[in-house]
Amino acid sequence: MSRHNRIGKLDAAKLAKLLARYARCKDRSVVLGPGVGLDAAAIKVSAGTLVLASDPVTYAGDQLGHYAVCVNANDIYVSGARPRWFLADVLLPPGGARLAERIFRQMHRACEGLGISLVGGHTEMTPDLPRPMVAGFMIGELLGKKLLSAGGLRV
Repeated sequence: MSRHNRIGKLDAAKLAKLLARYARCKDRSVVLGPGVGLDAAAIKVSAGTLVLASDPVTYAGDQLGHYAVCVNANDIYVSGARPRWFLADVLLPPGGARLAERIFRQMHRACEGLGISLVGGHTEMTPDLPRPMVAGFMIGELLGKKLLSAGGLRV
């Protein structure tokens, strides 16, 4: 195994294979989706309101990819919006290229089940990281005219 596969960016060929398999965008509003070397996504939106959420997921056992999507989607749903587009920063421990396949498969299945498009993110292996981590970013569209907020709620 080369040093490049142990730390740093995931091998470009491996990443291209994962994206082709798990990040195919069927959503026509996605103008620019995920790709090797692409650092941004482009989405055409209507005149509505976008709702954005971000959460990292670290301790999710062997369902890390699934939880990364669902935790971020939940934040959008409880705001009165429909989650549409997901970006994921997938950080892996050295030599974690095999984990990437499982995480991408889980994110794909969760997104597909919820009608969400995986539109971008970043993947790399980094030293000093004992376990994989996914920092997710979800974008949704407000369903009605009223944004719901948990701010100020008391239990």
